[in-house]
Amino acid sequence: MKYTSTIVAIKAIPLYFIYRFGIPFGWNIHTFRDLGVMFVVFLVYMAYLGINGTTYEAVYTDLTESIEKDEHRTPFEGIVHRIFGI
Repeated sequence: MKYTSTIVAIKAIPLYFIYRFGIPFGWNIHTFRDLGVMFVVFLVYMAYLGINGTTYEAVYTDLTESIEKDEHRTPFEGIVHRIFGI
């Protein structure tokens, strides 16, 4: 249940809003700027993972294992556990 709620909150809800309402202001200069910023943040994240000697696959594997063992190692899991007791 926790794994499903994590996936829904992180991926499905934003995709639903993009599908339902479209890109808020259309494809204009602000949209391209925002996409550029997201790309730079992604590159910084990948560099961070590289510096720490890990990969995004290892991060997802660790997250999956923590959910299976019912450990609350991420902020989202801790919030869900405190609010819903799951």
